[in-house]
Formats: sequence, C-alpha cells, structure tokens
Amino acid sequence: MSLPHLAPRAIPKPTHQATARRKHRRRISPRHHRAASCASSSKFCHAWLWRTRTAFAMLYRFLPASATTKPNMTQSTVSDLLDDKLRQAQTTHAPPKQPLYSIGPDSTVADAVAAMSRHEISSMIVMEAGELVGLITFRELLQGLISQGGNLLQAKCRNVMKINPPVAKLDDSVDHLRSLMTELHITHVPVVDHGVLVGILSFHDIARSAIK
Repeated sequence: MSLPHLAPRAIPKPTHQATARRKHRRRISPRHHRAASCASSSKFCHAWLWRTRTAFAMLYRFLPASATTKPNMTQSTVSDLLDDKLRQAQTTHAPPKQPLYSIGPDSTVADAVAAMSRHEISSMIVMEAGELVGLITFRELLQGLISQGGNLLQAKCRNVMKINPPVAKLDDSVDHLRSLMTELHITHVPVVDHGVLVGILSFHDIARSAIK
C-alpha cells in the first residue's frame, strides 16, 4: 500500500506591515523601554497625587472650623494659667502650697532670700498696706549685689526691689503675657483683678502650659 503524496505546504511571505513592526521592535532598545515605563509611572503618580490632593481639599472644606483650627496659646487667658498653677501646686505639695508669698518693703533682703529658699520660689512680692509696691527676683538680687556690695543682705527690700512692676489682668491672653515678658526682658509678672493682687506668673508657667 502506497502512502499518499503530501505536497509541501507553502509558507506565506510576511506582509509589508509585519516586516515594519519587526524592524520597529529591533530599533527600540531596552533602555528606551525602561524610559517609556518610567514616563508612564511618573504620569500615573502625578495623576494619583492630584486626585488625592483634590480629595483632601474637598474634605477640609466641609470639616467644621473646630476640627481644622490648631490649638494655640492665644486661646488661653491669664486666669487659665493661674488655675493650672494652683492645681499643680496642690498635687505636688502636701500640705497644699500657698501660691502667693509677699514681704514688706522695710524687711531685709536676707529675709526675702530666706523666704524664697524656704518656699522654693524664684520671686518675692513686696506689699505695703495691702498694695503691690515692688517685686524681687534673681535679676534684682544681682543688680543689688552690684549696688550694695557686701551689705546686700542687710539692705532693705525697698532699696533693691523693682518699683511698680508691670502687671497682667485675668482676662489678658497668654500671648499678650508672653509678649510682655519678652519685650521687657522679665521673667515674672504679678496678676491683679480690679486692683487686687491675685497671683504671679513666671515664664516657666507659660512653658509648662504650652507643653500640656
């Protein structure tokens, strides 16, 4: 039995378009492929960032003002600082520490320094007839050491104290108090309410509240 004769199958010649595509593939190097891929990725990233930024902008627009406002010290008042200082004193001392100490103008500087050391405070208010007349801090003590020399401890407080120091009111903002201390280069400011002394604040009190 003889096998049927199989005619060889003709292989079609490539068309002009197929030849052009193969030549184009050969002309594009791997470096060109990577560059095209990076360009495509860059376009995608830019589009994604733009959509994300637009979405957050719309979200921010419809949020309430309380959610988008950063807390700052200008919202606090001197009264808030005094309340915070009193709470701090009552929780760290037993029995509760008195937040305000004073001395008379005819008392000696030695008495003022002893009281400051005993109560662990950095300032001493000078009162006369129930009114604020002066303030003694480390700065006044250093200046008194220059003016009084070795007789500083025996000098009277009225000769060393800062007369009529600047004061703050209860409804003053903390930002105003901080600006006052910075401009006058002072570290302590007495607080008065309708002419009555109610406390004293230091730069340390402002810093502690800012940390909280």
